[in-house]
Amino acid sequence: MKKKWLINPLKTWFLLGLIGVLSACSSSSIIVSKLKPLKAKQNFTIKWSDHPGSSKNPLLEPVVTEDMIYVATNRGKIVAYKIENGNENWKIDTDVRLTSGIGYGAGDIFVADNKGILYAYDLQGKLQWHVSLGSEMSSAPQSSNDIVVVTTEEGHIYGLSSEDGSQKWLLARNMPSLVLRNATGMTVTRGAAFVGVPGGHLLAIDVNSGNIGWEAAVSIPRGATELERMNDVLGHPSLGEADVCAASYQGKVACLDLPRGNIIWSHDLSAVGPITASTNKVYAVDEKGILYAYYRSSGVLDWKNETLKDRFLSSPVASSDYIVAGDIKGVVHIFSLVDGTEISRLDTDGSAITMQPVAINSNTFFLQTQAGHVYVITAESK
Repeated sequence: MKKKWLINPLKTWFLLGLIGVLSACSSSSIIVSKLKPLKAKQNFTIKWSDHPGSSKNPLLEPVVTEDMIYVATNRGKIVAYKIENGNENWKIDTDVRLTSGIGYGAGDIFVADNKGILYAYDLQGKLQWHVSLGSEMSSAPQSSNDIVVVTTEEGHIYGLSSEDGSQKWLLARNMPSLVLRNATGMTVTRGAAFVGVPGGHLLAIDVNSGNIGWEAAVSIPRGATELERMNDVLGHPSLGEADVCAASYQGKVACLDLPRGNIIWSHDLSAVGPITASTNKVYAVDEKGILYAYYRSSGVLDWKNETLKDRFLSSPVASSDYIVAGDIKGVVHIFSLVDGTEISRLDTDGSAITMQPVAINSNTFFLQTQAGHVYVITAESK
């Protein structure tokens, strides 16, 4: 059966951000709830900002290292910023349309284009190698143990040498007839790749051999139609000391036992994108804009925030002090870790924030808007 991509831009805000159709469907045509006044308990300020270019594809993720942020744009630019002040360390134009990246590992960064070509650059922006995989990537490449792991829209999972891009192993998966374009993600660490695949499954793969350690169902497809049965695992799974947690569209949020992939707990939830997690909690936003906090060990709901319904929140990110998410109007919302109340708010350029923010440290965060601006925001000293 021929695979079909879901292209309906009206199903949910998640699909709007995921498929990147806001270029054709203005956020002004969507009914957005009005924000209630907020008395900030902690002020945040924009430390620096820039405009490298449009980044409407949620697979063009930034990479944060100890002192640098690497950003890619749809039109092929890669920019390396100094975290401290936003100064450009270098900028290159790849002359291709980038659709996936930025991956990081083994001293290189990795991006891919719309023709299925994977590129490796060193941290000074010099091209090291490129290889054609024949199909667009379905998640940002990642690297561990000198192996670059890549997933494609045709259901292939590759292990490539980080030295020259040569193939070390290949897994081929059967794809459902209807999948979410650019939904799946992976986390590659500790010599293993935890890869979400369409149909609600999560794989644990040995990066050296390509052997599958286990395969588990985060959620089971339900419903009578193909659309109702879609439940793809979203974004990067969160790896703990003894568990791995993830969420799926029209499915569940769950934590699984790390050695065997057995479900520890799960709850029904139609996630808007990837979860975020701390040592003891898991945080997720559903397609209604409700923010949830679950205890990581038990799955017991600690709190939920329903005050931003119909603001079409991005996936959140958690630091040791705050939770941060953006909305369709470019407003950044900062929440308390303790009870989920909104404690601060910050405006950007007015365009949608669909990409998950990145925590640089406990009180500093990176955000990227669909209009192409990047921001580093930080909590002011009290």
